Amino acid sequence: MNKYRALGIVAIIGIGCIAYWLTSSAHKPQSEGDKANAQMSTAVKFAGDFVNNRYAAVVPYLDDTVKAQLTEPQLATIMSAIQSKLGSPVSSGAPVLKKIPGYNIVYVPYKFQRGSQDVKVVFDVWGKVAGVGFVEKAGL
Repeated sequence: MNKYRALGIVAIIGIGCIAYWLTSSAHKPQSEGDKANAQMSTAVKFAGDFVNNRYAAVVPYLDDTVKAQLTEPQLATIMSAIQSKLGSPVSSGAPVLKKIPGYNIVYVPYKFQRGSQDVKVVFDVWGKVAGVGFVEKAGL
């Protein structure tokens, strides 16, 4: 095989790889709907890990500012206070998305043994969790 033919084959393979990369869904920007669906799915997982005391699974979702303020022991203290008031989590409901400029807020409703609260998960423009809390039913 001469070197020009080998270069031609390499060029064809390279062009094929570039074409695949350009058309691959992994490299296309997400639509707003896809982004919102992904954030709602992430919020459900995040809230589930949080209320079920899996704090190490929660921390990677946090943005750097929140991560510096909420350590695993602090997350445990928050959840302990919620559970002392409401008991253990019993079930969760369908997430509700609210959009405000620069943030998407997802409310994940939770039923506990002695009451209900929504886990409020705030996403920044980069898709990281920029805030989290428990609120009375948001009623959205």
